[in-house]
Amino acid sequence: MSGVVRDVDRKGPRLLRLAPGEDDVRQCLIAGDLDAEAHPVATHWDRSRRLGADPDGGHWIESGVVDADLRRAAIDATDDIWHPARAILSGFGRACERTDHVAVLSDARGVVARTLGGGDFADTARRLRLVEGALWDETTRGTNAIGTALAVGRPVSVEGGAHFARVNGELICLATPIRDPHGRVVAVLDATSRVERHGAHPPEVILTVARASEEVLRARGNAGAAALSLVGRVL
Repeated sequence: MSGVVRDVDRKGPRLLRLAPGEDDVRQCLIAGDLDAEAHPVATHWDRSRRLGADPDGGHWIESGVVDADLRRAAIDATDDIWHPARAILSGFGRACERTDHVAVLSDARGVVARTLGGGDFADTARRLRLVEGALWDETTRGTNAIGTALAVGRPVSVEGGAHFARVNGELICLATPIRDPHGRVVAVLDATSRVERHGAHPPEVILTVARASEEVLRARGNAGAAALSLVGRVL
């Protein structure tokens, strides 16, 4: 069914699946003539419209939106997850390479910090600016897995025409927030490819990788707390 949103029960936050909506729904939303609540995917499109996102997406492709300072800041912001979980994330990147997906680690603003894999999809990813330093929040690109996962605070998949920007309608994307031991979102992990690769990465895979990364963070935090406690007792 077009525009369906399905919640999938699992341990942890439920996965929000966004399927394509009808083009006339999109046109009405852009014009501000539609009750977004009557169309599940349109709720997210309406938020994108109100944020000022470009429904064509061409402006952001042309301007590049790749910023060296943003990239450096994103790398710094995600170092605390990248370094302890590097083996896990690199393994996920290799799996994405084999399935023609690009694996993305963004910071909590939606700025791409690192990309891995890609395979035959790598050139398309670069063309669409799914590259380090690019901003993928909803204000910039409308409904997309990275930006929408940040907006709703849960795992999100966005299929083809469910993307707000038409230029991204060829993509299938799955993203999930990564949280620190205090529950704060510190990064987003995403896997993106062409829509015909739908199903190559079941949601359970990326969710498991993200949860494993969180466990590494938690273990590191616990080890640090234990060390501080020991030092305190000694001093």
